[in-house]
Amino acid sequence: MNQALTKPQGVSDEYPATPLQVGMVLNSERSPSKGVEIEQVVIELERPVKIDELQSAFEQVSQRHPVLRSAFRWEVNQSQPTLIQYITASAPIEITHIHPQDFERFLLEDRQRGFELHRPPLQRVTLIDTQGDGDGDCFIWTFHHAIL
Repeated sequence: MNQALTKPQGVSDEYPATPLQVGMVLNSERSPSKGVEIEQVVIELERPVKIDELQSAFEQVSQRHPVLRSAFRWEVNQSQPTLIQYITASAPIEITHIHPQDFERFLLEDRQRGFELHRPPLQRVTLIDTQGDGDGDCFIWTFHHAIL
């Protein structure tokens, strides 16, 4: 539970996390380097995707769905810790385009990288060039299970 205890700037809404979210956050805090509670959606693409268009699409979706701009922090009131889910006004998503040597190893390392649960967004996107032709032909959406 080493997350920030102070209220972050730019918070537009906040509420207590659900018991299920508390469990997921605690699971990932207990094993931060193991990728616990980190989910990945892997999609093979039929044609290349332009990163700027993908970025724009994710920003629009994030504005429509506040949970994609959420993060968590612990508050201690009367010696009782409470996990608070907070929503920020914006949370730009990280989109990278890479050429890994070992696809399966990348997936494992991406899960193990995890997230800083007090810093939104708790999601990222990677386009992978598995064919070596310079096009992103595989889409990976990585997110913390507590947000979805």
